[in-house]
Amino acid sequence: MHSNYWFYLLLMLVKNINSYPSGAPSGACTTMIPAHGLHPSTCTNNYIIELSSSSYQAGDSILVKVKGININDKFRGILLMAFDTNSNVIGTWDPVDSNVQNVACGNDKGGITHTNNNDKSSISATWNSPSNVTSGMVLIKATIAKSYETFYVGCFNVTINQKPIKGEGDEYVFVCGISSDEFIQLKRMHTKAGKRRPSQASEELNVIDTSFADGKAICQFSFELNSVQVNDEPAPIVKTEDYYIIFAAGRLNDDKIIQKHTQNFVTTKTYQFEQDKDIDLDEISITTTIPATTTISGSASSSTASHPSSGSSNYPVSTESSANDVGVNVTWNYFRGMTNVRMTINNLKSQQWIAIGLSTDELMGDDHVFVCQHLANNTVAVKRLINPGGHSQSIDAPPSSGGTLTPNQWKVENGVVTCEFTLSNFDVSEKRWKRQESIAALSQTAQYYPLIAIGALDTSNTMQRHSSRQAESKLVSLNRQEHIVHNLNSFSNNRANLMKAHGCIMIFTWMLIVSTGILIARYFKNTWSNRKLCGKAVWFSVHRALMSCAAILTSLAFVFILIYRQGSWVEKSQSKEYAHSIVGILVVVFAFIQPIMALFRCHPEHLYRFIYNYLHALVGFSALVLSISAIFLALYFSIFNFKTNNSWAIMTAWSCWIVLIFFIFECLEFCFKNDRRSEKNDAYQLDSNGHANGTISEATDEEKSNPIKDKLKGLLLILHILVAFGLSLALVIIIGQSQ
Repeated sequence: MHSNYWFYLLLMLVKNINSYPSGAPSGACTTMIPAHGLHPSTCTNNYIIELSSSSYQAGDSILVKVKGININDKFRGILLMAFDTNSNVIGTWDPVDSNVQNVACGNDKGGITHTNNNDKSSISATWNSPSNVTSGMVLIKATIAKSYETFYVGCFNVTINQKPIKGEGDEYVFVCGISSDEFIQLKRMHTKAGKRRPSQASEELNVIDTSFADGKAICQFSFELNSVQVNDEPAPIVKTEDYYIIFAAGRLNDDKIIQKHTQNFVTTKTYQFEQDKDIDLDEISITTTIPATTTISGSASSSTASHPSSGSSNYPVSTESSANDVGVNVTWNYFRGMTNVRMTINNLKSQQWIAIGLSTDELMGDDHVFVCQHLANNTVAVKRLINPGGHSQSIDAPPSSGGTLTPNQWKVENGVVTCEFTLSNFDVSEKRWKRQESIAALSQTAQYYPLIAIGALDTSNTMQRHSSRQAESKLVSLNRQEHIVHNLNSFSNNRANLMKAHGCIMIFTWMLIVSTGILIARYFKNTWSNRKLCGKAVWFSVHRALMSCAAILTSLAFVFILIYRQGSWVEKSQSKEYAHSIVGILVVVFAFIQPIMALFRCHPEHLYRFIYNYLHALVGFSALVLSISAIFLALYFSIFNFKTNNSWAIMTAWSCWIVLIFFIFECLEFCFKNDRRSEKNDAYQLDSNGHANGTISEATDEEKSNPIKDKLKGLLLILHILVAFGLSLALVIIIGQSQ
C-alpha cells in the first residue's frame, strides 16, 4: 500500500521535459523558449546574425545567417522568427541549407528551426517580406541552443528597416528653384517617367508667397485635391491616401533647369491631407551633401485651394565638403533593444579610416570606438575597438565590451562610403567585463560624448594615428534617435589650443620662473649686499619681479583653462583630471596669496616679522611641490598621449634636479657657515663741543660675503636656469606637437 502511494506521488512530481533533436515544435513559437525544464542561460556574445540587407520593401527576400563568432562557437538548435512592431509574426521563411527547416509559427513558413542536433557553425535561411507592407521595422529574433543545458533566449536580435518607397518615380513634385540672380520659380512637376528629370504637370500651383533673403528661401503654395486622372501623369493626390513626404535638393543649370538631386530626405511615416499637419522630416536618407546649410520648411493643406498651414520642420543639412574635406553623417535609431547605426562619409579616400567614439568625457581615452575603413582595394571594412588609457593605439573590443556589433552594410559608391551596423545584446555581465578591462561596458542607457576622428591606413591596412579629431559638446544615448554631422578638416582647434596654452604657461612659470625666484630669495640675500636695483637690494628686486610675473602668468593660464572647460568643473569620474584640477586650484590660490601676504608684511625689525618669513616660505615651497604634482598628473591625460613619449623621463629628471639643486645650495651654505669675516665698529658719544667723551656706545659685526662662495652660487644659479629652461622647453614642444 505504501509503495503504491509513493509511486503515484512520484508520478505527480515528474515535470514534462522534452528535447527536440529534429526541430522546435510549433508550441515553442509563442515564447521561443525550449521545453528543457531549465532557465535560459545568461546572454553571451559568441553568436551573431548577419543580413544581406538592412532594409526591405514589399516582396523582398533577405538572406539571414546565424553563425558563431569563432570557429569553436558551435550550436545545435535554432529557432528563427520575424516580428513586426506589434510583436506579430511577419513574412515567411525558406531554408537555404539542409540543417534547417520550416516550422509553423503564425503560418506554415513563419519560422525556421534545426533538422538535427549536430554541432553547427552556421545556418542560413531567407526571410521573405509580405507583398503588402504596412508594418515598418521588422525584428529578427533567434533562440540558440548550444546544448541541452545551455540555450539563449532573447539574446540575439537584429532589425530590418522598411524602405520608405520602392524607388523614386511616379510622384508629384513641388519645386522651389532659386537661380543665381536670386529669382525664385515655384513649379508643380511629376516623375511618371521614373528616375528621370521631372516633367511639368498639367495643373499649376496656387502661389501664395515666394521670397529669398539672408540665404533663406520661403515658398508657400496650395494645390487642388481631386480624383481626376491625367494622362501620362501619376495618380492624383487625394485626401484619404497615405503619402510619404520626400525632400530633395540639387542644382539648377544655367538655363534654370533642375539637375539630378544631390540630397534627399524621406519621412519614415505616412501622412494624409485630411487636416493641417506639421511635416517632420524625421529620418534622413543621405546619398551625398548639398552645397549649403539649409533649413527646410514645408506645409500641407487638405482643403481645396486653401492657404497652407504654418507648420514647419527644421533640420540642418550638412555642408558640401571641399575637395580635401571629409564630410561625415552619423545617424542611429533605437527599436526594441536594438540600435541601428548608419555612417555616411563623403570624400573618404582610399587607405583612410574614420571613426566615431563614445566617451564619458570630451577627451580621448577609455572610449568605445566604431571604425569605417576605406581599404586600398576600394572595399570597406567595419571594426569595433576600444581605446583604453595607456594604449598608444586602439585595440579590438573583447566579447564582453557591452553589446554585439552586427555589420549590415558596407560599401563605397559614387565616392560615398557607407557603413551600417546594429548594436544589440547589452545584458552581458559587468563583472566579466571589469575583470578584463577598466573601461565601463557600453550601455544603451548611458550618455556619451561623441568623438569623431580621421586617419590613414598603411599598406597592410593598419590604422595610423589620427590626423584630425573633434569632440561633440552634446551628450547622446544609444536608446534614442541621434544625428551627428561634421566636416572633419574644418574643425576648430581653438579650444584645444587653449588647453595647450594653459599647459605651456604653467610649465614655464613653475619650472623656470618660480624655482629661480625661490632660489634667489633663499640663498642670495648677502651675495650682492652692496648693490641696489630700483632702490632695493638686488635679490629683493629680482625676486619680486619674478614672483609678480609668476602670479600674472598663473592667472592667465587659469583663465585659459576656464574658457576651455566653459566654466564647468571636471567630473569626479575622471579621477586623474579631477585630481589635477584640485591640485591646480591650490597652486593658483597660493600664487594669489603670496603677493597679498607681501603687501601686508610688517617691518623687518618688527618683533613678529619671523611669522611672516616662515609663512611666506612655507606657502612658496608648498606651491612649488604642488606644481610638480599637477604636471605629473597631467601626464595621464590621454588627449596629449604623453605615455608614448619622453615626458615621464623629463618630469622625473626635473623632480630629481629640483631636489638636487636645493641640496647643493644647502651644503654650500653649511660649508661656508663658519667662514665669516667681521669688522668691529666702535661708536663714541660726542659732547656738546663735538669731542668724543671716550665712552663706547655699541659694537656691531657686519657679515662680509665670501667671493668664492658667491661665484659658486652664481654658477649654480646659471646652471639651474639652463636646466629648468631646457626641461620646460622639451615639455612645451611635446605639448605643441600633440594632436
